[in-house]
Amino acid sequence: MTTTTADIAPSASRQPFSVGTIGRLLASGRIFFWSASWLLVLLVAGTVAQASIGLYQAQQEYFSSWLTWAGPIPLPGGRLTMGLIVINLFAALIWRSHWRWNRAGVIIAHVGALLLFIGGFVTAISASEGSLSIPEGGASATVRDYNELELAVVDTTNPGVDEVIAFGGGLLKAGAVLTDPALPFQLEVDTYHRNATAARRMAPATGDEQAFNSSWELKGLSLDPEHERNRAGLTVHLAGAGGQDGTYLLLQDMNVPQNVTVNGHRYGIALRGRQYELPFTLQLIDFEKKVHPGTGMPKAFKSTVNLIDGDVNRRVIIQMNEPLRYKGYTLFQSSYIQGRGPETTVLAVVQNDGRLFPYISSIVICIGLLLHLLLQVPKLIGRSRV
Repeated sequence: MTTTTADIAPSASRQPFSVGTIGRLLASGRIFFWSASWLLVLLVAGTVAQASIGLYQAQQEYFSSWLTWAGPIPLPGGRLTMGLIVINLFAALIWRSHWRWNRAGVIIAHVGALLLFIGGFVTAISASEGSLSIPEGGASATVRDYNELELAVVDTTNPGVDEVIAFGGGLLKAGAVLTDPALPFQLEVDTYHRNATAARRMAPATGDEQAFNSSWELKGLSLDPEHERNRAGLTVHLAGAGGQDGTYLLLQDMNVPQNVTVNGHRYGIALRGRQYELPFTLQLIDFEKKVHPGTGMPKAFKSTVNLIDGDVNRRVIIQMNEPLRYKGYTLFQSSYIQGRGPETTVLAVVQNDGRLFPYISSIVICIGLLLHLLLQVPKLIGRSRV
């Protein structure tokens, strides 16, 4: 038997995938069609779900998640779908675009659309919202996040400095053991509820309940569709504090301090919104509130503050529709606190690394469409002469 070259040549189907082959597969129009269709399904499902679980929870389950669940079945979430669309558009730009001068406008518009999706993706994974409270005459740079929680252990031994060790909300699950080399004890989460309340015990505690937990017990509640009304709660077992070992009850931002003293150090344990420091400080000089005549309803708020950042010290007015934008942060006049102590302004703090993408992408798309129209003018003139 004679062996020919054709007999030993590898078939096209057996050739390994090249970068170009993979790129052209990722650039398929079918990927965009089905991904965009699935986004519409998520949009409808999330909108309908808002009626029962609220806007924030629907956003988390359908749009800000990598996976969403239909019972026990995992399905692509908003982030995964958006990521696939971005990859598809990028691959289509590289491997399926006709790189010719008369297609320049279409390619530029394509780049603008890609930037818009990238901006949405950056916003989804990086944006944060919180509040900054400043009493009149005081200064602060500490922001409390609206949505994310933390279990904070604060060493208040030194009167001038609080040393904080915080465990993020993702760790607050039943059975989780929380430790840190700087702590002489460990914490084990017994129960955790995203919405809870405390009920007075009908009978004395018989276990190792300590402090507030000895007279009150934690009751889990169903999630309120209004996210702001949910108040998290947990019970945590403390071990390594000697006679103070036991189970403690914590509610989000509760006013009853839960303190332990170990080796001469005094520690406060609190469940609260995640806190972080701004790269600058605001000092409240004056807070002004105007009300509608004849009523106590507020009409307008205005905060006059000093912005302190190293050598920078300038006066700024923050009021409704006139926010402060500085170092990637936007601070809005949100609310105020009156009653006990001095007047306190409450500023909403928003950080969004993708905030400029919609403006840039809109400009790029407009340039691309305008260029495309200009390039079509000679063809239109030629046709009109025929």
